[in-house]
Amino acid sequence: MCHSLEPDRVVVGPSLAGIGERAATRVPGQSAADYLRTSIVAPDSYVVEGFDPGRMPSNWGDALKTEEIDALVDYLEGL
Repeated sequence: MCHSLEPDRVVVGPSLAGIGERAATRVPGQSAADYLRTSIVAPDSYVVEGFDPGRMPSNWGDALKTEEIDALVDYLEGL
Protein backbone atom coordinates (compact mmCIF):
# COMPACT_ATOMS: atom_id res chain seq x y z
CA MET A 1 0.00 0.00 0.00
CA CYS A 2 1.39 3.37 -1.01
CA HIS A 3 -1.42 5.74 -0.02
CA SER A 4 -3.48 5.86 3.14
CA LEU A 5 -7.20 6.57 3.28
CA GLU A 6 -6.74 8.08 6.74
CA PRO A 7 -6.36 11.87 6.88
CA ASP A 8 -2.77 13.06 7.35
CA ARG A 9 -1.34 9.51 7.38
CA VAL A 10 1.55 9.29 4.96
CA VAL A 11 2.70 5.87 3.80
CA VAL A 12 4.82 6.43 0.66
CA GLY A 13 2.60 8.98 -1.07
CA PRO A 14 0.14 11.50 0.33
CA SER A 15 -3.09 10.44 2.01
CA LEU A 16 -6.02 10.02 -0.37
CA ALA A 17 -8.56 11.06 2.27
CA GLY A 18 -10.52 13.95 0.74
CA ILE A 19 -8.62 13.77 -2.56
CA GLY A 20 -11.78 14.36 -4.60
CA GLU A 21 -12.19 17.78 -3.02
CA ARG A 22 -8.49 18.71 -3.04
CA ALA A 23 -8.02 17.60 -6.65
CA ALA A 24 -10.39 20.30 -7.85
CA THR A 25 -8.06 22.97 -6.41
CA ARG A 26 -4.65 21.67 -7.50
CA VAL A 27 -4.46 23.16 -11.01
CA PRO A 28 -6.44 26.33 -11.79
CA GLY A 29 -9.05 25.68 -14.46
CA GLN A 30 -8.69 21.90 -14.31
CA SER A 31 -11.44 19.65 -13.04
CA ALA A 32 -10.88 17.17 -10.25
CA ALA A 33 -11.43 14.30 -12.70
CA ASP A 34 -8.83 15.63 -15.13
CA TYR A 35 -6.30 16.21 -12.36
CA LEU A 36 -6.82 12.71 -10.99
CA ARG A 37 -6.62 11.09 -14.43
CA THR A 38 -3.37 12.93 -15.19
CA SER A 39 -1.99 12.00 -11.78
CA ILE A 40 -2.62 8.34 -12.57
CA VAL A 41 -1.26 8.17 -16.12
CA ALA A 42 1.47 10.85 -15.86
CA PRO A 43 2.14 11.09 -12.12
CA ASP A 44 5.15 13.39 -12.35
CA SER A 45 3.07 16.09 -14.07
CA TYR A 46 1.93 17.34 -10.67
CA VAL A 47 3.94 16.29 -7.63
CA VAL A 48 2.51 17.25 -4.25
CA GLU A 49 4.83 19.50 -2.27
CA GLY A 50 6.98 17.51 0.11
CA PHE A 51 7.03 14.39 -2.08
CA ASP A 52 9.64 13.30 -4.59
CA PRO A 53 8.93 12.78 -8.28
CA GLY A 54 9.47 9.33 -9.71
CA ARG A 55 7.97 7.43 -6.78
CA MET A 56 4.63 6.58 -8.38
CA PRO A 57 4.69 4.06 -11.24
CA SER A 58 4.24 5.80 -14.56
CA ASN A 59 2.88 2.84 -16.51
CA TRP A 60 -0.72 2.83 -15.27
CA GLY A 61 -1.88 4.34 -18.56
CA ASP A 62 -0.56 1.24 -20.33
CA ALA A 63 -1.45 -1.32 -17.66
CA LEU A 64 -5.07 -0.25 -17.12
CA LYS A 65 -7.92 -0.07 -19.61
CA THR A 66 -9.64 3.30 -20.09
CA GLU A 67 -12.70 1.95 -18.26
CA GLU A 68 -10.54 0.95 -15.29
CA ILE A 69 -8.94 4.38 -15.10
CA ASP A 70 -12.41 5.98 -15.33
CA ALA A 71 -13.62 3.77 -12.47
CA LEU A 72 -10.57 4.66 -10.39
CA VAL A 73 -11.09 8.38 -11.02
CA ASP A 74 -14.77 8.03 -10.00
CA TYR A 75 -13.74 6.24 -6.82
CA LEU A 76 -11.10 8.83 -5.93
CA GLU A 77 -13.50 11.71 -6.56
CA GLY A 78 -15.81 10.19 -3.97
CA LEU A 79 -13.17 10.03 -1.24
